[in-house]
Amino acid sequence: VVRQGQEVLQLCATGNPVNFEMLTYLEAVSFWKNLTDFGWQDSTSSISAVRVSTNFLNLDQLIQDLGKFVSEDGIAIGLILNPGFGTMDIHWQADEASIDLDKFSKYLQEVLKFLRLSGHRAIVERCPKSLKRQIDVWGEIPGGISLMHAIKNEYDPNRIFNPGRFVAGI
Repeated sequence: VVRQGQEVLQLCATGNPVNFEMLTYLEAVSFWKNLTDFGWQDSTSSISAVRVSTNFLNLDQLIQDLGKFVSEDGIAIGLILNPGFGTMDIHWQADEASIDLDKFSKYLQEVLKFLRLSGHRAIVERCPKSLKRQIDVWGEIPGGISLMHAIKNEYDPNRIFNPGRFVAGI
């Protein structure tokens, strides 16, 4: 943990920040709770969210690369980074009724393709139900999928608990 803290401090210092600080566990819990909704109103909630896992050293370049992806509808992007874990949550802020879902689907697929081909793990955590039929929300099928299927078949032989909701239709 000490080494991880030092690496994060070094990473923060390389960007010539105006300010940064390390939070205690309780401070971090409060911080993340307050940050979760970005201050969005119900009318401008997060239409889609993608969790990206990568090496924390790649986050700075990833932020720059994501800046190249601009949706036709001008949907705002919000980012939550946790460099200690090498994760980034990407949120697209929009009112579902005010955007063209077909255009957004193509845009989201383009972003996911870029992320996955660049070696990042990207999982769609939230999106409109109609888009889930059009996009691959899980990405690459992990090793051990046959074991996952066997466990599912053992504990849920009738496939009544969230059928098909996990990777590879588990």
